[in-house]
Amino acid sequence: MEDNAISDAERTYQALLQAGLIQASLPVMLGPVAEKERLEAAGAYGQAGPLSDLIIAERDDV
Repeated sequence: MEDNAISDAERTYQALLQAGLIQASLPVMLGPVAEKERLEAAGAYGQAGPLSDLIIAERDDV
């Protein structure tokens, strides 16, 4: 069954690729992040508060 799942996934991927609905992506090589950049990103993303609070607030607005 696992072979069928892999081949089904590959057939699906190829069909989407040929239909132009997706593009083959090149592998992205990521290097380590400098401590300063990590702290800046943490500060920027931390200002908004917990993601769960944002989701709850958005659900309340609907």
